[in-house]
Amino acid sequence: MSRDDFSKETIRVLQERAGNHCSNPKCRCLTSGPNETLDKSSRIGVAAHITAAAPGGPRYSVSLTNDERRSSENGIWLCQNCARLIDVDPDTYTIKRLIEWRNGSEQWARDQIEGGRAVDAVGSPERWSCPYCGALAPHGRSVCLDCDSEVFHGRQSKEEKTGSPIPAIYGETYSVARALLIRDGWIPKIRHWSHGDTVNIRSGNGPHFWQKGYHELLYCSGTGYALCRFEFSDPKGNVLVIITAGEVLDNNDENVQVFRVMLNPKNEQGAYGDTLGSGKVTVEEFKSALNRVKNSSLKSE
Repeated sequence: MSRDDFSKETIRVLQERAGNHCSNPKCRCLTSGPNETLDKSSRIGVAAHITAAAPGGPRYSVSLTNDERRSSENGIWLCQNCARLIDVDPDTYTIKRLIEWRNGSEQWARDQIEGGRAVDAVGSPERWSCPYCGALAPHGRSVCLDCDSEVFHGRQSKEEKTGSPIPAIYGETYSVARALLIRDGWIPKIRHWSHGDTVNIRSGNGPHFWQKGYHELLYCSGTGYALCRFEFSDPKGNVLVIITAGEVLDNNDENVQVFRVMLNPKNEQGAYGDTLGSGKVTVEEFKSALNRVKNSSLKSE
């Protein structure tokens, strides 16, 4: 079956109009960077179809002509993880939503080349501050272009009051788990760029994930199970710690899986992910599960 694939020129245009960053407002990772080989670069960007390139694909539209289907108007620039995410869940990532992502990403890129995002005072008549990520947005806009949160000026969201839900991510690859967490309102706790030069990041899987733009990475172990620790927060101030195990092999991180999830840990103690079952849980349910684990441990002793 023939596909209406993008031309090389269309791919280039989509990449440059997005500023070489993923168009998912909750991701925005850089999609190219240096390779260890000096005359090569590492690229993780994808020109994804908004409506599928062939019948049977996600969001396929029979109303488009072949030329329209392969045009830049039907494309969006994403990282490989987000490109996969939108195709496995087309009911969530609709045509309308992806077009909003693309428009927002292009406006973000335009702001960068015109001198950066406006810095009007929070609470000014022109702009308000998103309670999720702190970005400034014009009045009248109900969706933050930086984190895609549906919030309104002067009102708190339901998630901000109750805490973001925790998806079932135990056993998932970190890339998939990260996308699910961001989708459900968990915000990566981004480290300063200089953290990438520390021994904590230069060990084990650290260089691989740091180069992918996963700057919520706190440390990676270079031995044993190749453990890595990533941290997220939600608007209520909860901190979610993700521990992964498994090695990156040949620049492929499919072996790196979530094996521990900790909520607001005071130390390294927390709840193993498989105590949560297979469904999404709220912060309160997570705490309840953690208490059950602690109580059962005390009884066994």
